[in-house]
Amino acid sequence: NEQALRQCGSADCRVYPVSPKACGALARSSADQAWGGAERETLDKAKGEAVDRCKTHTQTGTCVVHVSGCNK
Repeated sequence: NEQALRQCGSADCRVYPVSPKACGALARSSADQAWGGAERETLDKAKGEAVDRCKTHTQTGTCVVHVSGCNK
């Protein structure tokens, strides 16, 4: 958690730990500050849900996965 916060570079960063045996993803918009995150049982599902959630917060941007990984 501490390493993730140091790498973020902003006082507004927050850490969202992924449950054991789960995968997480964070998608960001290319045009604005929109983002979406998700935790699911597979990496593909987490990525897809993160992009879908990001899309609900942007009008003009294209949402892409910025970071993802699994605790398995």
